Amino acid sequence: MSQFPTDKSRLETVLEMLPERLVNDLVKEYLYNAYYPNEFTGIFSKYADYKKEELASFSNRKIRKFYKKMNEKFDVLNSFLIDHFWVPKGHYEMHDNPPFRYLEPRIHHNFRISEDAKHGTQEEDSKEWDRYYVELNNLAEDFERAYRSFIKIARKKIDTTEKKKWWETTWFQVVALFGAMASLLGLYLFIKSL
Repeated sequence: MSQFPTDKSRLETVLEMLPERLVNDLVKEYLYNAYYPNEFTGIFSKYADYKKEELASFSNRKIRKFYKKMNEKFDVLNSFLIDHFWVPKGHYEMHDNPPFRYLEPRIHHNFRISEDAKHGTQEEDSKEWDRYYVELNNLAEDFERAYRSFIKIARKKIDTTEKKKWWETTWFQVVALFGAMASLLGLYLFIKSL
C-alpha cells in the first residue's frame, strides 16, 4: 500500500471530518433555526487546518476544482459563523460549558435584554437580525450545494478510476498467465528435447 494518500483516502478523510450527516444537520436543522452546538466550532477549526495541508489536495483535476469551490463556500460560511454567532451572556450563568452558539444574540428578541446591548428599537433590531438570518441561510445553502456537488463528483471519478484500474489489473493478470504458460510450455519442450 502506498504511503501517499490517494484521492479515495483524501475523500474518506474529508467525510470523516465533515460527515454528510453533520452537514445535513448543520444546514437543515441548526442553522435553519439560527443556532448550532458549541462543539461544531472545534470541528470547523480542525477541518480549516486540514484543508490547508499540501496532502489534502486531490490529484484529479475535476475533483480538485469542486473541492476548491466547496472550500471557498466553507470559508465564507465559517467566517460568518465566527463573526456573528456566540454564546449569550446569560448562558454562562446557567451552564459551565454552554452547549450552543446563537446568531447575533445582542439583537435577537430572546436575548437582547440579557446582552445589555444598547442598539436601536426592538423593531430596528428585529429587522437587522432578519437581514443576518437571510444572509446565513444563503451562505449555508451555498455551502451545502457545493459540498454535495463535491461529494458526488469525487465518488463518481474515484469509482471510474478504480474500475479502470480493476480492468487494467485483470488484463495484466491475463497477460501474466499467458506468459507463465508459455514459459512452462517452453520448459516442457526443452526437457522433452533432451
